[in-house]
Amino acid sequence: MYSSGFGTKRPTDLGAVAVLADGENVTPTAAEALMPRIAELGAATILRAYCDRSNPNGWDKDPRFQITYLDRLSGKNSADIRLVIDAMDIAHAAVVNAIVILSTDRDFAPLAHRLRAVGLWVLGAGRAETSAHFRLACSEFHVLPSAEPKDTPRPIPIAKAPQLGQIDDAIHRVCRKHGGTRARITLMTLGIVMPREEGIYRKATSAPTWRSYLKARPDLYRIEGEGQGSTVTLLRP
Repeated sequence: MYSSGFGTKRPTDLGAVAVLADGENVTPTAAEALMPRIAELGAATILRAYCDRSNPNGWDKDPRFQITYLDRLSGKNSADIRLVIDAMDIAHAAVVNAIVILSTDRDFAPLAHRLRAVGLWVLGAGRAETSAHFRLACSEFHVLPSAEPKDTPRPIPIAKAPQLGQIDDAIHRVCRKHGGTRARITLMTLGIVMPREEGIYRKATSAPTWRSYLKARPDLYRIEGEGQGSTVTLLRP
């Protein structure tokens, strides 16, 4: 939405443009909607965002903008003050013909008046609740999108529990790989290697231990020994 506080036709091709963003209440996603209009004004030669160091609000991920980080210890309105100082420095340097102020803060109304007084076109942009003071002080004002588009959450793939046949196939591979010619390994080795190499944990068997799972299949495995030294041997290697 576009409005002009002074009924002036909005210009194009003004030359160099400075874009100053109050990063504490405007996000780069919302500001992106204004970029086509900024391109109409001219070439954005200065792009700066003023952010709380502990919460840059996404501006640190936009490489187009030079970020000025401010600590909360600097004061509640430190970002606003720094933006105003930079805007006046840019105006006095006479390096741009238009300044864009991205903010919802009414405190920037006096700044907009000062910039217009020195001959700059001031484009303001903020959310729908931006005060009339700031809107009318600008040469033109645009309402930024109020709601950030949310990414549709992707469904998290749920791995299917391995079937018993798959578990036995995996045990056979492990025994053949680590058990030598006799295809025999310790139960401790089996418990370590199965998750690491096959991605199968003992709980997938629904048995309380690997020993109990293997003993329930006497036609496939032979269990020997007790404790940590117990071994499993394939009967059909």
